[in-house]
Amino acid sequence: MSSLDFKRVPPIPTPQELLGIAFKRAEKESRKATGRDARERRKRREALKVKAASRAVRSTLVKVIKRIPSLENLPPFYKELVGTIVDRDRMRKSLGALQWVSDTTLRLEGDYTRRIRTSRTPEEPQVQRRSFYGRLASILKQVSGDLQYLAEARERLKNLPTPEETFTAVIAGAPNVGKSSLLRAMTTAKPRVESYPFTTQSIMLGYFERRHLRYQVIDTPGLLDRSLERRSTAERQAVLALKHLADAVLFLFDLSGSSGYPVEEQMGIFREVSEAFDTEVMPVVSKADLLGEEEIARFQARLGREVRRCSALTKDGVEELMEMLVALRKA
Repeated sequence: MSSLDFKRVPPIPTPQELLGIAFKRAEKESRKATGRDARERRKRREALKVKAASRAVRSTLVKVIKRIPSLENLPPFYKELVGTIVDRDRMRKSLGALQWVSDTTLRLEGDYTRRIRTSRTPEEPQVQRRSFYGRLASILKQVSGDLQYLAEARERLKNLPTPEETFTAVIAGAPNVGKSSLLRAMTTAKPRVESYPFTTQSIMLGYFERRHLRYQVIDTPGLLDRSLERRSTAERQAVLALKHLADAVLFLFDLSGSSGYPVEEQMGIFREVSEAFDTEVMPVVSKADLLGEEEIARFQARLGREVRRCSALTKDGVEELMEMLVALRKA
C-alpha cells in the first residue's frame, strides 16, 4: 500500500499570483534580448516576454498536476478515505482544467511569438505581447474556481495519516475501556498521534517488533468507539476505510463498570464492529486486574466465544496478545 503524500504538492496559486509569477519571469528574461538593430532587439524582447510568461504558468501548473497523487490508482484504504474529505470527481475536473490552461497557453505562445516575429511596425511587438497577457489573464480567470478548489483540497488532504505497510492490529471498543492504555503497553515507543480531517479526534499509531518484524497498532478514538446510530456519515466511512488496514482487530470489553458503558451496550458495539471488518474481531477483557476469574468466565459464557484478558496497568496478558498477533501473521 503506497502512502497518499499531499505534503509534496506545492501551494496552489491564485490567478493573480500566477500572473505575478509570469510577469516577473518575463521581465527578467527580456533583458537577454540581443539584435543587430533596435527593431530586432524590440521583437526579441517582446517574444522573450511571451515565452517566459508562458513557461512560468505552464511549469507551475504542471508541477501541481504531477505532484497530486493519482486518484484512480489509490489503494482501497486511501480511495475511501479521500472520498470522505473531497469530491474526487470535482478534483479530476479541476486537474483537467489546469491541463487545459497549460495546453492553451502553449498554443497561444506559439501564435503570439509568430505575430511578433512578423510584425511590420515598431509598436506592433508590444501590442501583441500585451494582447497575449490579456488572453493569459482571461483563461486563468476561467479556472479560478478550480484553482481555489484544489487549494482547499490540498489543505484538507496534506495532513492525512500515513500508516505503514506492515501487519496492522486495530484496537476497537467503547470509550474509556483502556484502548489507548493498551496501545502504550504494547508499544515501547511513544505512539505517534495523527489527526483525521473528518473528526475532532485523532488516531494513535504505535509499533513493536518481534523476530525482526515490525507490527503496527492503531487506536481509533472517536471512530470505532460509538454505536452506529451515533456516528456521522464521515465516521461510518472512516470505519469502512480502516477495515482495509486491519489484519487483526482487538475489541476491548470493560467489565469493571469504570468506563460508564454497560456490558450489553459494549456487546452491541462489538457486533457492529464485527460486521464492519472483513477480518475476525477478537474479544479482549481489559482492566483484568480489577476482575475475578469467575466474573470473566461468566462473561465468556454469555458472549459464547473465547475471550482473552489483559491489564495495561500490570502488563498482565499484554505479552500474550502480542504473541497472538505474531501467530496470526505467521498464519
